[in-house]
Amino acid sequence: MKILRVRAHDFGKLNGALDLAPGLSVVHGPNEAGKSTWLQAIFAGLCGRRRGRGANTLEEREFERQYEPWNGKPWRATVKFELDDRRRIEIQQRDLKAKESVAHDADTGEELWRTGTVPRVGEPGGETWGDVPNEQRRGGSAWMPASYDPELNLVYIGVAVPIPWGSIQRDTDGGDVLYTNSTLALDADTGEIEWYFQHIPGGNWDLDHPFERIVVESEVAPDADAVSWINPDIDSSERRKVITGIPGKTGIIWTLDAATGEFLWARETNYQNV
Repeated sequence: MKILRVRAHDFGKLNGALDLAPGLSVVHGPNEAGKSTWLQAIFAGLCGRRRGRGANTLEEREFERQYEPWNGKPWRATVKFELDDRRRIEIQQRDLKAKESVAHDADTGEELWRTGTVPRVGEPGGETWGDVPNEQRRGGSAWMPASYDPELNLVYIGVAVPIPWGSIQRDTDGGDVLYTNSTLALDADTGEIEWYFQHIPGGNWDLDHPFERIVVESEVAPDADAVSWINPDIDSSERRKVITGIPGKTGIIWTLDAATGEFLWARETNYQNV
């Protein structure tokens, strides 16, 4: 494998690209020029942030301290490399605290929109995190593939847990901590949130809900005795496009109206004790 190019986006002091010529490349400069930061950007682009074993390790905290973006934005590191069979591949890793979904033009790579999955102070839903400052509003990552419906022009993403997992450790005063453990429906053109449904408000148990959402069209007529929860206002003769599947670790099948996010029905597939 041969590394061709590294691009650092708000990685510590770095914001640019480093092209590596064929053969041996030497990165040099005066002290504090960013030589070791480029080395860490290569590692981050290929492997993500340094973590060590366990949660919140010393190695992880030191990495975050040393390479925290100077401008306050979440970092990204992109590495383009060539394999022995001449194939070229580009990998991008992002700060897990970014809490964003991003759309790019498939032909040019241009960023089209960027939507946060955790609202900041002063934004709609931001009050659900209490008085927690923006830099401590962690989690809310969307780390599984999204689903897309071309007729509704909506992108559906699943959002994971808040971090820390417990509300006492987060100091969120029992708030819902939006939009964690939620299904988000985003306008594919603008990234605006058209609707959301939160499966576990104010999660405390690391029960992620980031998995793929399945879009199907069906008559919504479940047997009320065969499901655990059902919307009493369902018109059994109506045919709808719905979001369904098992989006989270609880093993519950959730079915929502794909256009509005209205809850339709849910059914457990395993024993529930939470």
